[in-house]
Formats: sequence, structure tokens, C-alpha cells
Amino acid sequence: MFKSPAIFSRKFVLLLLVVRSSTAVSASAESIGRTEFDPSGLPWIPLSRYSTSLKFDGGAHAIALETKAFYLAGPDSEPIAVLVLTSTEGGAGANVRWLSETCPPARPKFHTEDFGTGLNARTRQCLVVNSAFATMAYLKADSEIARAATEKGLALFKSGFSIRSVYGANGGTLLRVNLMTNRKFAGLPQVQAKAEDRHDTSEPLVAWGEALHKSVEESVLSMSGRLVLPPVSFGIPASGTSKE
Repeated sequence: MFKSPAIFSRKFVLLLLVVRSSTAVSASAESIGRTEFDPSGLPWIPLSRYSTSLKFDGGAHAIALETKAFYLAGPDSEPIAVLVLTSTEGGAGANVRWLSETCPPARPKFHTEDFGTGLNARTRQCLVVNSAFATMAYLKADSEIARAATEKGLALFKSGFSIRSVYGANGGTLLRVNLMTNRKFAGLPQVQAKAEDRHDTSEPLVAWGEALHKSVEESVLSMSGRLVLPPVSFGIPASGTSKE
């Protein structure tokens, strides 16, 4: 049965209000390494925190990485989104050759863009927009995120969307951001994506990913490290995506 735009609009507004009205709103910025994540009033709830390291030039340089994961609660035990941010504390103090953080090739429903940095080792950029995302196949059952979700009694959505961005600067400063959502994530439906070939991935998702990558780049290149996500809203699924 056809549903009018007004009905869709009311559902969209209702779900957005549910997200914004949570009592778990993060009022202040969250520090992840040098990155200052501005939650912009959304109720991101801490999920996990851990440290790793990033090696450069065959192990000649190593930089500590801090990761923090958050989630947006749903109406039951299943979150509507999981956000993972990984950041260096600073740079390596010397120019590095980026041999890691390579960008995977695109395929249907899996849009990628390396912004030309795959041709040199001075910087590293990658955007991945996955509209056929299988949550546990990516996270694996024993990952930090999956383990933390189990400990908190959360049941992660089995499939949905994943949009992730990484920017590694010449001096070794790096930021990775990965937003994983259920299929009600709206993306940026009113924004035209720059990518001409989106590999069967919906334009609202690619547009949101492009906006995310711009924010990640700006955070890495700024003195403050401030990161603000593009608008995160739910209720109208991004069109043109797989239904499985």
C-alpha cells in the first residue's frame, strides 16, 4: 500500500526525537587520542575502550592508537548504530611512508575511494561505504566490540550499513572512524554525492560518507582535532540498497 510523504516524515521525526530524548546524552566532547569528538547532542553511550599501536616503515616507527566505541540505543537490546573511533595521540615526529591502511577495491554495494593516495606513500586516505554489511562477519565473534556488546547484554544487528573513513597525514597523525548502523539509517538524502560511479550503493549513503571523510580530514589537519559527524538520522532507509 502506498504511504504518503507526510506519513514517512512523521515516522522520521518520531525516531529522531526518540534518539535525541535519551537520558544518556553525552554533553561534552570525548577525547580519543588527539581527537576531540563532538557528539552534537546525540546520546552516544560508551561501549568499549582499548589501545593498540600502528607501525610505520617496517617497524622503524610505532605510534600508540586509542580506540573508543559508542552506540545509540534502540527500543530493545539491539542498538541502532555503533560508532568506532581510533586516533593517534600525535604524529611520529618525522615523515613516514604509509605502507598500511590500504584501501580495498570496490565491488557491487561496496563503494570505495582512495582519493589518489594509493599511488604514493606520503598520505593515506580511504572511504568505504558498504550497503550490504554483515556485522559479525566484519567484527568477528571475539573482537573487542562484539565482546563488549555481549557483556552489556546488547544484540548487534545482523546486517545493515557500514561507512568508514581513514586519513593518515604525512607526519604520522591518523584518524579512523567507522559508523555501523541498522537499515533505517537515512544517510544524507538531500545531498548529491560527488562520486559518479557508486557501485550500486545508494547516493544518500555515499553522500554521508563523503561528508564524513571531509570531517575526518579536517580533524586530522586541525590543531584542535575536533571531529563533528554529519547529521545522523533514522526512519527513512537509504534507497537503492540490498534488502537481504
